[in-house]
Amino acid sequence: ALLTVVACSGVKVLVGAIIPSSSRYIFFTVAVILIAYNFGFGPGLFTIVASTLVGLVVFERFSFSTPEQPAWQRAATFAIQALVICYICGVRIKTTLDRTTALEAERAARVELVSTSQELRRSEERYRGMIAAVPQIVFLADPNFQFEWINDRWAGFTGLQEAGASGSGWLEAVDPADRTALEGEIRRALREKQVLNTELRLRERSTGLYRWHLTRAVPVLDHGRSIAQWIGSFTDIHDRKLLMDTMQELNEELEHRVQRRTRELIAVNRELGGANAELEAFCYAVSHDLRTPLRAIDGFSQAL
Repeated sequence: ALLTVVACSGVKVLVGAIIPSSSRYIFFTVAVILIAYNFGFGPGLFTIVASTLVGLVVFERFSFSTPEQPAWQRAATFAIQALVICYICGVRIKTTLDRTTALEAERAARVELVSTSQELRRSEERYRGMIAAVPQIVFLADPNFQFEWINDRWAGFTGLQEAGASGSGWLEAVDPADRTALEGEIRRALREKQVLNTELRLRERSTGLYRWHLTRAVPVLDHGRSIAQWIGSFTDIHDRKLLMDTMQELNEELEHRVQRRTRELIAVNRELGGANAELEAFCYAVSHDLRTPLRAIDGFSQAL
């Protein structure tokens, strides 16, 4: 407001040098319009006061005066007219423009909200399609590892309703022998904010037997590095685990067979060593006993 008043005063001085009888307040009216329109009623009112003081103190005293109207009347007329203009520009027009801008912004925000909503809907459809295509049991849990949602494969495998799995109700399908170790692993994962990766047995509805599953849950952290959610799954590893156990048993049996066969070979080697020693002794005795007869035969053959 001050810079605008100073600028308009400079223009008034330049114009007054060319046209001495020019209006003292016409340029200040322009200043009031500019300030009120751009910055509101308060700065516009300040511009009116500053312009009136400059007009009375400077231009009424040092400019060319006309006798038709007193200085205070000209200043009062300017102040009243400028006040009306300031109200129109700073309140009515600005309010209308602000409302129009707000409506445009609201319309743009509504369009963006609709677009974002459609994108979120498409993303959710892709997410649900991906979850439906996954052969595992998938779940979502709160920061305390209380289940909030689980897919329909849970009900298909365990026979328990999805609503019954909320909170800690899913533990009803876990083998009681595995619950203590599982709860310890969950507490460790919560404390260390690390991935939960453990094996447990879930009861199958069709057979009533417990099958081994690999439970893996990943923590989702917020900006404060606190757990906001858990995303996890149950993967059936029963057949693979049985196969691994069978292979382990076969390996152990093979190891026992190798050790037993090794012991048998060692015993056979000992027996062969004894037989070789006896054979060497026998050969030595035979060669020693045949030496004298062969010497006699050799002498008779020489004489013959």
